[in-house]
Amino acid sequence: MNYRQADLPVGATPLRNQRGTAPGVRLELSGPPPKVVYAMPGVPHEMYVMFTDEVLPELMRRAGRPAAIVHRVLRTAGMWESAVAEALADEVSRLQASGGNPAIAFLASQGQTRVRITARAATRDEALRLIAPVEEAARAALGLGCYGVDDESLESVVHGLLREHGATVATAESLTGGLLAGRFTDTPGSSATFLGGVVAYATELKHELLGVPSDVLREHGAVSDETAMAMAVGVRERLGATYGLATTGVAGPDLQEGKPAGTLHIGIAGPDGASAHALRLPGDRNLVRTYASVSALDALRRVLLARQAGRG
Repeated sequence: MNYRQADLPVGATPLRNQRGTAPGVRLELSGPPPKVVYAMPGVPHEMYVMFTDEVLPELMRRAGRPAAIVHRVLRTAGMWESAVAEALADEVSRLQASGGNPAIAFLASQGQTRVRITARAATRDEALRLIAPVEEAARAALGLGCYGVDDESLESVVHGLLREHGATVATAESLTGGLLAGRFTDTPGSSATFLGGVVAYATELKHELLGVPSDVLREHGAVSDETAMAMAVGVRERLGATYGLATTGVAGPDLQEGKPAGTLHIGIAGPDGASAHALRLPGDRNLVRTYASVSALDALRRVLLARQAGRG
């Protein structure tokens, strides 16, 4: 079957396939006028790379367009798309007035917003030179909301900060039900900084497994800043981590303790003490839980950056 995939029509040349075994096909047809036919695999991730690396540059050269299109992606967390757009409004207007090269676009997905800066030029180096001042301006406008660039993930950035601090983290989860621990372990080498987690979904387990005082649960409820802080303190002590990170809240669709769906409390305990803050998240049950895990990671990132700045 693989040999059959490699068959080419007479006169055709192969297009490299960096993701699979079947090459693409490039075939020039005689005119008038002369034409070029391209055939690519239907598997999306194979076709995407082949089109981007092989077909698109040639099409642009034939059309007399710039040969290089370069993207730089800035990744943000803790900012909704509207806040990102507002922060970059002046830079977007400036670029549009100057011809739209480079250009800025936004893409929100699962609690994060990507800012894509695209430049077109004769060469990649020239495109990167066009992107550089725009990226600098965008980073300044986004501030702490910008956590990484291109393929960096929020999880990998948090792990990197923990390594810089020589620190570890453990999670205590109610609302997120293990999603937060799962995100920590998505990154290769995560065992160097992530010790483990406790999922205490039932209220009584928050007391039995994490040591949340009964009077805190009785007076403030399971969905509260006080309980989130106590969960973070408890998991930090029990697992021997530098930081404890906790989530509790209401995923929905129903009220819990009189609080609406989308209520989230994040608790963080570390060398400088414990703190908590509350958020209201939009969406259905799955989105709320996804947003909650992203928000918790971002909260820890900001604590680590603040501690880093204090040391500096």
